[in-house]
Amino acid sequence: MDKENGVVEVNRATIEELASVPGIGPALAERIVAARPFNSVD
Repeated sequence: MDKENGVVEVNRATIEELASVPGIGPALAERIVAARPFNSVD
């Protein structure tokens, strides 16, 4: 996670980093991690 720019790399971020993003809770963060890898942002 690039805290300076607020950028989260979804293919590398931990569940905790993803859950720290506004609008993403622990359950959604776990689903994101389970669905990896992502090839595009679509």
